[in-house]
Amino acid sequence: MKRFFLVAGLVAFTALECATVNVTAPPGAQVRVAAKGATGVAGCTLYGTKRNMYLLWGLVPLGDNSTQTIMPRSGEVVVQTQINLFDVVLSVLGYWLTLYFNTASVYTCSE
Repeated sequence: MKRFFLVAGLVAFTALECATVNVTAPPGAQVRVAAKGATGVAGCTLYGTKRNMYLLWGLVPLGDNSTQTIMPRSGEVVVQTQINLFDVVLSVLGYWLTLYFNTASVYTCSE
């Protein structure tokens, strides 16, 4: 029973998000943020993704956590942050190192 609570606690703790993603777009781009937990964005095409890594369970970003490198130059853009199964596995494996992962996705939308 102790093992069950330990595993359940680890999974629940890795689902908590303290991490931030800096949404950086060029001038003239129309940016909006997708609803949390949404799968994909209706009417939009995936443009790029970026996995972010954090220390201390999301408090300290390791590297650039901005969307600037995957952002298109113009048009309507939707940014979505999520934690997928691979991010959960990495977070559970890195739990004792206090590592946390999430993925930022950028979608382009037709007008």
